[in-house]
Amino acid sequence: MKKLSLIIEKSKDGKLWGRMEFDGDLMVDSANSLDSLERKMKKLLQERAKAIEQIINNLGQELIGIKVAVLKNEAAIKSKNAKREIVQGAGI
Repeated sequence: MKKLSLIIEKSKDGKLWGRMEFDGDLMVDSANSLDSLERKMKKLLQERAKAIEQIINNLGQELIGIKVAVLKNEAAIKSKNAKREIVQGAGI
């Protein structure tokens, strides 16, 4: 599990400001108490996780729609048909 550093500063009016960096994104929020600030920051992380989950889900849905076509090599098909003809001609 990845540990994040939450940097907390107190403004002149007593409000607490918190910031943390996650994968290059700076997340910032404020609250009147430390507990409230921690809850808000956790909520920001959860919202980000849900957004990432939705992106992955959408990609999966797109991949379901992809159709794969397998093309057989004509030389291999002719070779198999020739072997069948030989076997059939041999009286087996």
